[in-house]
Amino acid sequence: MNNQPLPALEFVKTGFLFKRGAGGLFGRKNWKPRYFELTDSTLRYYSYQKGKKKGELRLDGIGRDAIEVMPADSKKTGTSKSTIWRIAIQTPKRRLLLAASTEYEMNEWIYALSRVVKGGVKHRHSDMTNYNPSKRADIGARAESF
Repeated sequence: MNNQPLPALEFVKTGFLFKRGAGGLFGRKNWKPRYFELTDSTLRYYSYQKGKKKGELRLDGIGRDAIEVMPADSKKTGTSKSTIWRIAIQTPKRRLLLAASTEYEMNEWIYALSRVVKGGVKHRHSDMTNYNPSKRADIGARAESF
């Protein structure tokens, strides 16, 4: 029996996002904050940092069209806690809808996901096709234009 400790997972990105519920028993599709961990093949989410694992999405084998930046004018319903900075991830088994607190945070997640998923990410925000989070001047320049 090998008593060697398991190697620590290397995370591509970690942090909080809002996750839209799947509907469940009563059909509620509300948004809840979740803590996410992105590795080179999996996106895991927890009730809170170091909390109970709530789910996992395998990302290996999905292609370019599997990740989509939702348009800023996508419908926001009622008193939803989500924001307009939304990402959709489509796998053969399900569609996961996420929302970041800020545009910059969404862009960081998109950049991280594009490193993991083969072929990159499909953008519906017209001004974000060439985004690179290492170029913080992009964000500042856009903020000054408002």
